[in-house]
Amino acid sequence: MAQIPATTWTSITLHTNSPTGAGCPVFIYTYGGGFTRGDRASEDHLLYRNFGHFFAEKCGFVTVIPDYRLVPEARFPLGGQDVEMTVKWLIDNNDKIGGSQPRPLFMMGNSAGAVHLYTSLLCPAFADLGSKITSNSGTSPLRIKAAVFCSMPTLFRNPHPYRAPVLATYYGETIEQYCPLGLLEACNKDKTVSDTAPGVQFLLLYGSLDPEDEILGFNREFIELWRLGKESSGVELEVQIMEGHNHISPPPALGTNISREEVWGFNIAGFCHAAARS
Repeated sequence: MAQIPATTWTSITLHTNSPTGAGCPVFIYTYGGGFTRGDRASEDHLLYRNFGHFFAEKCGFVTVIPDYRLVPEARFPLGGQDVEMTVKWLIDNNDKIGGSQPRPLFMMGNSAGAVHLYTSLLCPAFADLGSKITSNSGTSPLRIKAAVFCSMPTLFRNPHPYRAPVLATYYGETIEQYCPLGLLEACNKDKTVSDTAPGVQFLLLYGSLDPEDEILGFNREFIELWRLGKESSGVELEVQIMEGHNHISPPPALGTNISREEVWGFNIAGFCHAAARS
């Protein structure tokens, strides 16, 4: 494990299953925290170390966990920008993580982190990033093959009173346009997902005990909208349910060696490996 300052604002933690990480796919994980909190390492240094260890040791990934800017300082689209800067740092420093030949890149975000990941892939402001790391790229050592959105709030209609000021600070008047559902609507209307992120396999997953009002209901709307757009894009959205998990339980469950708790992590690894072979 290594902790590295990657940019002025962002630091990353690297987990590898070998001294060099040579030849291994790269897996970026962006944690959640309601846009206002979160850190790549908890105060007791357990949360997210377990996550990085799981995907490095059990799945064979060079696992990268970056920090990102938070509200009240952060404004849209800085979350997506911090994801972009992490990817650019990894491209520029690929030799430090065991890279020589092009290799797969997998990206996963949880909750607010999933929103930032989605922004970096589907928002037009980050088209340059997509051109670098998608299948159309000819020079990047990292080629994104899979994007995983975990317990992602896709729409912020009628938010809880305590959440409304946070969303107003981050999005301002652009919340309907730039929330994940709004970005998907724009993709369906103006440019298909296949043009925005060619060659990427997408997975949406959520816990069976995620909140209905903030996650499950809006995820159903998102799935329906994606499937409507599939007629023109041809891009599938795989959906998985983490049975028995709520909004916060999946990350701490990894590393417990309890099969029913960790199965969702192995399912993600399987999805990513299959995407890399496609």
